[in-house]
Amino acid sequence: MGRNSIRIGRFFGIEIAIDYSWFIIFALVAWSVGSHYFLAYGDWPLAVKIAAALATALLFFISIVIHELGHSLVAIRTGIPVKSITLFIFGGVAQINREPEKASHELFIALTGPLTSVALAGLFALAGLAGRFLGVTVIEAAGGWLARINLFLALFNLLPGFPLDGGRVFRAIVWGITKSRSRATRIASFLGRAIAWGFILLGIWQVFSGNWADGIWLAFIGWFLDGAARQNARQDTIDRQLKGHPAREALQSDCAPVGPNLPLDRLVAEIIMPTGRRCLPVMDRDRFLGLVSVETVKKVPRDEWPATPAAAAMVPAAEVETVSPSDDLSDVMNILTEKNSEQAAVLDEHGAFLGLVTREGIAAFIRIRSDLGG
Repeated sequence: MGRNSIRIGRFFGIEIAIDYSWFIIFALVAWSVGSHYFLAYGDWPLAVKIAAALATALLFFISIVIHELGHSLVAIRTGIPVKSITLFIFGGVAQINREPEKASHELFIALTGPLTSVALAGLFALAGLAGRFLGVTVIEAAGGWLARINLFLALFNLLPGFPLDGGRVFRAIVWGITKSRSRATRIASFLGRAIAWGFILLGIWQVFSGNWADGIWLAFIGWFLDGAARQNARQDTIDRQLKGHPAREALQSDCAPVGPNLPLDRLVAEIIMPTGRRCLPVMDRDRFLGLVSVETVKKVPRDEWPATPAAAAMVPAAEVETVSPSDDLSDVMNILTEKNSEQAAVLDEHGAFLGLVTREGIAAFIRIRSDLGG
């Protein structure tokens, strides 16, 4: 979970959180529904309008969570772990920790979200019809609005702009035809940026036409989509630069081993401060016990450092991410991203500690290769 989000629960093993920016869009949606859509129902008391607007906005965002859960559950079925779903100002995003292995998996994952939204639109339409039949105008009005907005959500997400669902469907099709995920990603990202700039230009035109509220919102959506498409293109570039290179090529082997009984005050003064190393292996002779880092040391009160050995502040070996020296660096980077870890310990086939592979070291490896034209 990010520092700017609030955890609200867990469904099917997936954390659900709300980013602080979500409260802005929730308030705007509730205000828009209450002051515009429900305006036709002038005979409602003010308290009913406010309650109906808040409930309708909440159901809309629950619909977004269900949309993302649709993606996530299919991803899990294909063996891809999903860490969390977060609601924020632009909607919802599922943190799917790695790319699908097959084009067919990508296609199924991408299509599930819009199909889920279409199903929700149908359910809310039925609820609206039931409200009309029963003479309950609140249910009729809310059901009708939620049916239309979920249908719009499905259609909007099917635009072929990567990383929207439609863009991922497009990438899956190109991937299936070309047999190259990298090439498909580049093509889909280019199309995604073109559509994003279409939104931005349309938004600017709307602003100069006097419709500044819708124009600014469209431009912001375009800006967000453009940034997401560029981020996906960068990630693809990184994957291509790392693919085929074993972990040993980015191995940090000059790790100063730390004895398990070394007090933390000496660890900081004699090793961390002079060397600048933020993470160190704790070794008992040749046996790897775990990793002690600046972050784990900071969890111990400073006045307890002289009496606290390194072993008491380390992450035990059983909890440390480990890889072999022959593992592909692109896979190592995926592991670090999936586990939200800064480093992995590299162990040989006998379990002997060889060194660390860190995010910083992988970034340096990429920079050197780029500088040398590799």
